[in-house]
Amino acid sequence: MNKHLSPAPGIRTMIFDIAKFELTRVFRSPGNWLILALCQFLLALIFYNLLSKYLSQPALFEGRGITDAVIAGYYRSTGLFFILMTPFFTMRMVGEEIKTGAFKLLLSAPISAIQILVGKYFAALGFMACLLFIVSLVPFSLSIGTGLDYGHILTCIAGNLALIFCLVSIGLFFSSIFTQQYLAAIAAFTIIMLLWTAHSGAGPDATTIDLIFHSLSMSNHFTRFTEGVLSSMSITYFSLVTLAFLVAGMWKIHSMRSIDW
Repeated sequence: MNKHLSPAPGIRTMIFDIAKFELTRVFRSPGNWLILALCQFLLALIFYNLLSKYLSQPALFEGRGITDAVIAGYYRSTGLFFILMTPFFTMRMVGEEIKTGAFKLLLSAPISAIQILVGKYFAALGFMACLLFIVSLVPFSLSIGTGLDYGHILTCIAGNLALIFCLVSIGLFFSSIFTQQYLAAIAAFTIIMLLWTAHSGAGPDATTIDLIFHSLSMSNHFTRFTEGVLSSMSITYFSLVTLAFLVAGMWKIHSMRSIDW
């Protein structure tokens, strides 16, 4: 058989190998374990405060079940935690390797930009999904003593997953742009906050510009999930933003192959 026709390593295999290596490195970092513990502790406090308020001031939550009043609010808080921590978690995944020269070796291997970025993306998702799983144990503990709206809870979890997919893609893109880690984190956080706060009133008197900004608002789409609404528009929004930043990141990594290191 002609050597040029011999099968190259499978795309899935290479992506899995990169993701496995990155995920192992992530979980070997004491700082990431500290992040897991700190987030769990702070979110447990938030959950306790929400539950205490629900039990001590029932008049404020008249007509609202515990899922809507407590658990949905808890998952809104987890979303804010992900916004705060993701840029600082992803800032090292590409930029640090570029700065140390390790990325040069990766680019010299027979690996495509898609395999490199998607492998790192899956590794970051694995860590964030682990964090989401851990913090989700708290609200599910209420099922021991009361009935829960599991459909609403699963929609809240789906909203957090959609948000994580989006945030990680933004963080990885800026990590490939900046070799200085904190510049990558600041740039990613700035873009995330611009998207998060892009909402404007969309009432009867709303202008076309108002409606455009309303549709671009990440917080509006995320809130739909936490309200228990599985909206195709919100799913499409998070999918498009995620895909846009992943493609931009792949293009950036691909362009590095032509750089004279």
